[in-house]
Amino acid sequence: MSTNRVPAEFFIVGDATNGSYESQIMDTAFERAYLGSIQFFDAAGNQVTPGAGTVAFTMSPDGINFQDVPGGAFNAADAYLTTRDMPASAGPARKARITLTGVTGAVSFYASIARY
Repeated sequence: MSTNRVPAEFFIVGDATNGSYESQIMDTAFERAYLGSIQFFDAAGNQVTPGAGTVAFTMSPDGINFQDVPGGAFNAADAYLTTRDMPASAGPARKARITLTGVTGAVSFYASIARY
């Protein structure tokens, strides 16, 4: 019997205003999590690059207390740079959180968290 787990994908969607946005509850049996992508959109639904602001990606082992993730804090304007380190965490996690501060030039966002 194989003990390999099928990767799972979780999402966070919200307004690009200052605030924190959380994922649904995730299975804690996964070992790793990656912020696979974050996209920003204008009012017409077109992908845009923010002019300013910060993104903070954190994870919570209990769904209440959130911890920093290596590479989890970055400039929103750098969201699409291929040279930006992908935020990643190891260990069990119940929820993921995206906190946006001062994002300009976008009205909404969509983030994908991959779990392995």
